[in-house]
Amino acid sequence: LAETKNACWDSTEQVLKVYPVLRFFIPTAFSPNDNGSNDTFGPKGKYFDDKSYQFHIFNRWGELMFETQDFYEQWDGRKQKDDSKSPLG
Repeated sequence: LAETKNACWDSTEQVLKVYPVLRFFIPTAFSPNDNGSNDTFGPKGKYFDDKSYQFHIFNRWGELMFETQDFYEQWDGRKQKDDSKSPLG
């Protein structure tokens, strides 16, 4: 509320939407050796809108190794279609 010197009153309001800051991280390396440390690869984050999320991993020859639409699913270094381990490098 506000009042002028002539005793006139007025009010106003405005809705402010505050969105959380996107926190997002993609590691540059991982070690899929089943030792419990850095065994999977994929993005990690908070406040991420995963409604249209797609994550694909290709090898150097263009072969699809892994794909998901689940933000929380991580790649474990295996070929998705036959579950074989990927070669080093």
